[in-house]
Amino acid sequence: MRLPNSVRPYIDSLGVGTIWWAIGVHIMWGVALAIDPTVAPVAILVGLHWMIEIGVAGPQLGGLLVAAALLASASLLAGHRFSNRTSLLMLMPQYALLVAALISDGQAVLAGMVNGAAVDKILLFAALWPVMLAALLHSAAIVERHMRWTRS
Repeated sequence: MRLPNSVRPYIDSLGVGTIWWAIGVHIMWGVALAIDPTVAPVAILVGLHWMIEIGVAGPQLGGLLVAAALLASASLLAGHRFSNRTSLLMLMPQYALLVAALISDGQAVLAGMVNGAAVDKILLFAALWPVMLAALLHSAAIVERHMRWTRS
């Protein structure tokens, strides 16, 4: 099914907008963690608690988030100056963080546990569903962008 041309620009901008939103979230959290590592316990709000549990926290996690965001930004800003494959590969670090956050958040909601502490499942779901939805939309945006570029 092909969408009408009048609708296409909105769909395209939503996809790229979702990727830019994730870039902004990663930069903000990366800077916050680099400046003040004590904000790490609230990283559950963006699905990053799993990184802290495996020992990547504070400035290291902040640097990782900023690096992933900068690669994704370069991919979007460069447009067709990079090959489709290179552009897609530059989005992968950010995508991997989002998919891992989605899995980690889903696991936390189902288990009702965060960092070894019991938390109400409904409360967890209410706090985490926006991030989980964003991870799904980001995935769709990357697939859509890759398919669109493959055809052009």
